[in-house]
This record gives sequence, C-alpha cells and structure tokens, in this order.
Amino acid sequence: MESMEIDDINESNGSVPRERENGFKLFPVSPEESGEGLPYAPVDFPQRGDVWRWKVGRRVALNGHYLDRYLYLPRRLRKIEVPARSKSAFASKLSVERYIRTAHPEADVDAFFASFSWKIPAKKLSLINGQLQFTSLFLTLYSCVSNFHNFRLLDLCSNYYIFSMNKERNSSFMSIK
Repeated sequence: MESMEIDDINESNGSVPRERENGFKLFPVSPEESGEGLPYAPVDFPQRGDVWRWKVGRRVALNGHYLDRYLYLPRRLRKIEVPARSKSAFASKLSVERYIRTAHPEADVDAFFASFSWKIPAKKLSLINGQLQFTSLFLTLYSCVSNFHNFRLLDLCSNYYIFSMNKERNSSFMSIK
C-alpha cells in the first residue's frame, strides 16, 4: 500500500502545530479524557488552592473542538455546596456563568473565563504510513479536504469519521471511532 500522510507536520522540528486560546498552549485530548486545572479548567477560584476539573465527551465539531465539555467544582466547594446543589458538574458555559453569578456575585465572570480555555481540541486517529496514530482532528479533516482527489469524507456523524481512499480502482474504507 502506498504511504500517505494525513496531518500537517512542521518540517523544521517535526511537531504538530498547537492552538492557543487565552494565551495557553492547547494540547489535543482523547475522547472521554479528563483532567484538573489549566489549561482547560480554572485554578485559584474562588480561593487560592481551588482546582477545578474538566472532562470531554465523544462528539467533536467540524472545527475540531469537543461539543461535550464538562467543568467540575473544586473538592472544597463540592463538600460545601453539593448538598445544597443537585450536582457539582456543569455541562455548558451558560450553566457555569449562572453558578458564578449566583454563588460568587462579586466575581468578574469575564475574568473567570479568561483564566482558562473553554474550547478543548480533539485528538483523533488517522492513518499515517499505513499505521493508525493519534492526531488533531482539525488537521486530519483539513488534509482530507486539501487532498480531495485522494480522500473523500463520506460520513461525519456523532462518533464516527469514515474516509474512503480511491487509488487505481481500489477502495478502502476506514472507520475511526
């Protein structure tokens, strides 16, 4: 099989370009991955030492960022506020904003959201030199569109990305979940 390269690599240093938002260097993450603190969740809010947690779902927008993204209260606030609140997770930016305005009316909501990146870039599988590897979904889709004579995006539904490659009447299909 002929080798194919799908993602854009900076030839000078071999690295995959990273995005920046709010001054943070963002790294693509895998589906259903989670973490604590920067760059995808705030730290030291509302008090010094408070570290928020984040998690992503499986759905990815065409721009390469996760559609399903969750923010979780710091441990200290979960212990205090969860009995009063029904849950400690927020599934939308609006629900976080409502919480901040209600629980911390003195806080600057814009400064809160500027302290971390709300958008989380997705890491997806791609075929490079005949091997499946993780790469940024945006770079994968960009390469497929820019090399349209070799690749065709057949179907982009909630969790699957299906590509077809046509080379000399041979068609191969790759489904990536």
